[in-house]
Amino acid sequence: MGIKKAGQVVRAWQEAKQAALGRSHDVSQLPNVLAEPMLGETWRKAATFREQGWFMRYKLHRLKVTEVDTKATGKRPNVTVLASLDESASLCGMDGQQADGYRSSYDAQYRMVQGKDGLWRVASVEVLGEEMNGGKQ
Repeated sequence: MGIKKAGQVVRAWQEAKQAALGRSHDVSQLPNVLAEPMLGETWRKAATFREQGWFMRYKLHRLKVTEVDTKATGKRPNVTVLASLDESASLCGMDGQQADGYRSSYDAQYRMVQGKDGLWRVASVEVLGEEMNGGKQ
C-alpha cells in the first residue's frame, strides 16, 4: 500500500463516520471501511447516538498521509499509516440545534488490515497529538 491508497482509505473512513454518526445514522458503509475492533465500537456509538437523539456534523478540512509502514506483521496483511488531519465537528440534537463543537488539528496512527476480499480496512486509530479549539462554533 502506498501513500495515495492509504489516503483513500482514511478519507473513506471519514466519510463513513459522517454517515454513521450523522443525522441519518447510516451504518451501511462501515463494514466496507472498518475491521474489528473499530467496526464494533463505531457501530455501538452510532446506535447510542440514534437512541439518545444526537448526531454529529463533521467536516474534514485537511488530510495528509505522512508515512506508510508495511513492515507490520500479523495474521492478515496489515500496515500502519501516519496522517495529519484537520477537522471540525458539531454535536447536534435531532432538532438540528448545535449543543457543542470543535475544530481540531491532529496526527493519527491508523492500523489497517487487508480482508480476504482484497479491501483495506481501518482496524484501529490512535490520536498522537492534537490542537483543539473547543466550545460552540
